[in-house]
Amino acid sequence: MTVKTTNRKLGGLYGALSNRERARLLARFWRDGEKTELDRLRESIPDGPAGQAYNEALAILRSLNGALFLYGVMLIKVGFERDIFAAWMAKRAADQYSDHVPILWDMWKLVPYPVTESEYRAIVNRERGKLTPVSEYASELWENGMPDAIAELRPELAAIMREYREDMEEAVTDALWDRFNACFADAMKRGELPKGKPAPKNTTSTVDPDEPWLPAGVLKDWAKGTTSETYKPHGPGFTIPGLELLQAQWAEYDIQPDAKIEAVKERRAKLRSVLIGIGLHQLRIPKDQLEPLSFDPPKSAEEWQKAHDYVQGIWPYPVEERETFRSLAAQYAGKKAELRVYTDVLAMFQEEIFGGEDPLDTHGRELLEQAWAAARWAEETWPVLLDSAAPLGESEPWPPPLDNDEYYAVLYPQMEQRFREGGVG
Repeated sequence: MTVKTTNRKLGGLYGALSNRERARLLARFWRDGEKTELDRLRESIPDGPAGQAYNEALAILRSLNGALFLYGVMLIKVGFERDIFAAWMAKRAADQYSDHVPILWDMWKLVPYPVTESEYRAIVNRERGKLTPVSEYASELWENGMPDAIAELRPELAAIMREYREDMEEAVTDALWDRFNACFADAMKRGELPKGKPAPKNTTSTVDPDEPWLPAGVLKDWAKGTTSETYKPHGPGFTIPGLELLQAQWAEYDIQPDAKIEAVKERRAKLRSVLIGIGLHQLRIPKDQLEPLSFDPPKSAEEWQKAHDYVQGIWPYPVEERETFRSLAAQYAGKKAELRVYTDVLAMFQEEIFGGEDPLDTHGRELLEQAWAAARWAEETWPVLLDSAAPLGESEPWPPPLDNDEYYAVLYPQMEQRFREGGVG
């Protein structure tokens, strides 16, 4: 059989194909680099409508294997890798806080916090007067079952705690806890503890609404035998929110006579200058976030709450780093939506235009798979980054979303049209 005869027979065969069958061969010949067959297929087009369908399929094929698709997918892949790298750098920068925590702990063991006698007494009175759910206080004692802590308790409480062992069955442990907690109710019945007050109106506690509340000092005096004179308040890192940010949990009070108030203020001013410098240079907390911090004892419960809420908003991650995470997560969600659009438009064309034949050449298919591999890698990495950067006092939801379905819905018809037009418009 001569080449001419073969060409004529194949041309007749190609000419009898449907538009979809012809597009299917077009994709196959393009992908396999069969230039001769591509020419023969084109020359066999029987009429105008078939030629129009062929040109439409060819425009789509060219755009899928051209800059619009290939560079677009490549930029998405690089974007995934770039944004995760930037997120890791942001995490590393913010992690400087946790890296310096042990150093700050040790520093505060050497640096006492100066207060006057009146300031110290105000701290004690405020802490002693704070209303506390009785069962919540009992639970704190129960969980702190160290030998030295047990030794401080009144006999009936200490006896129950000494019965506890880690290898006990859960039911036995629960029974011990019930007995321990009941001691407080029994003390109220005997008049050793006053009748509890109702929960404060603005409380965020999740205990039973009928739970009795008592001042912390009253509870501690009964359970540990303290008095208003021997009561030891929590350290400066708990009573002064600004110092909590600087990890002053191990600091002690340096109590000075009221007559030395000016010397106390001067020392606190020097301490503030050093702490602001540590926060700025070692912890990388922005200056505008550090300036509002107070390192003086709060004068009221309301002042303490306001300072506490502010500290929670910038700790443990500076707001700057969290905003970086929000921005990068939004970029990832956008790129992921773009990759979904590219993939889904490709799949639609492959099925509807090319009869199931893959219109991408080998390079394009490999590039698409690499982009999805980068997306999956990023998807596995994001939870680690976002969980470690979780904020403690912000109204915006966390973690930020990693999908953007709205953008997908807007972009899909636009990209489909551009691919149909050959990558223009």
